[in-house]
Amino acid sequence: MEYFAIHLFLKNIGLLSKITKEEMREMILEPNIKKRNPTDFRIWIKIKDESFFYDTIFGKGFVGWHMQDYSVIEKYFNGTYDFHLGAKDLIYPHHEFILLLGEYYRGIYPIVKHFIHTGVITKNGEKMSKSLGNVIYLDKLLANYDSDDLRIYIFSKKYSEDVEFKVEDLEEAKRIKELIKNLNFKKSNMRTDKINKEILNYYNDFISNLDNDISINESLKAWINLSYLLRDHELDEEGIILAKNTYKTFSQITGILLDRFSEE
Repeated sequence: MEYFAIHLFLKNIGLLSKITKEEMREMILEPNIKKRNPTDFRIWIKIKDESFFYDTIFGKGFVGWHMQDYSVIEKYFNGTYDFHLGAKDLIYPHHEFILLLGEYYRGIYPIVKHFIHTGVITKNGEKMSKSLGNVIYLDKLLANYDSDDLRIYIFSKKYSEDVEFKVEDLEEAKRIKELIKNLNFKKSNMRTDKINKEILNYYNDFISNLDNDISINESLKAWINLSYLLRDHELDEEGIILAKNTYKTFSQITGILLDRFSEE
C-alpha cells in the first residue's frame, strides 16, 4: 500500500473540519506500521483478488477512495471548482484529504470555493447505512409516494440538520402536495389590494429564504401559508395573474408540481 504523507501539509490540515491534530490521531482509520505518519491515507491499494484491478508500475491494484474523487475533480473540473456537496460525516477525513491532494497537485488551497454539508438521515436514532441494513431505497418509496411527495418531504427539512426518517412526514408531504395542487384561484368582483400585497410578501419570503443559507424549508413554509391564504380568499384580475406567476416561479425553482403550474 502507498500512502499520502499528510505531515508535509500540516499548515492547512484541519481548517475545514476544525479537528485538532490530536483528535485526528485518535480517529485513525487505517492503522499500518508502514506509515510514516499515523494519519497518512492510502492513495494506492494493492490487491490479491484479480477480479478487479489496474496493472501499473505499482503493481496490480486500484486507487484509494480520496484519490478516486480527486481524479474526477482533476479530469472534469481542471483541478478547481466552485461547489462540493456531501454529508457532514465526510468532512473528515474525506473532504480534508481531497483538499490536501489538490494542494499537492495544484499548489492551491483550497481548490473548492464552497462546501455544502448536509445532515445525515437516521432511522430509530441510528444513521442509515448499508452496513447496518437500515436503508430505505427510492424504488420502494415510489411505490407509495410520487416524486412531488418526496421533494416536499426533503425540502421541508433544513439541509444541514440530521433528519429522522418517519413515514408520518411523508404522509404530511402528500397532504401538502394536495393542498397546493388542488388550489383554484377564485375571482372577485372587487379589488383585492391587501391580498395582492400579501402574495408579494410571501414571494419575497420565499426568495429571501433561499438566499439565507439555502433555507428552502422556510421557503416551502411561505408557499404553504400562501396556499392557505388563497384557499380562503378571492382575487381580482391583477391578483390572479400575480398568484399564477408566483406559483409558476415556486414550481420552477423547486421542481414541485411542474405539470400543474407550467401553463399558469
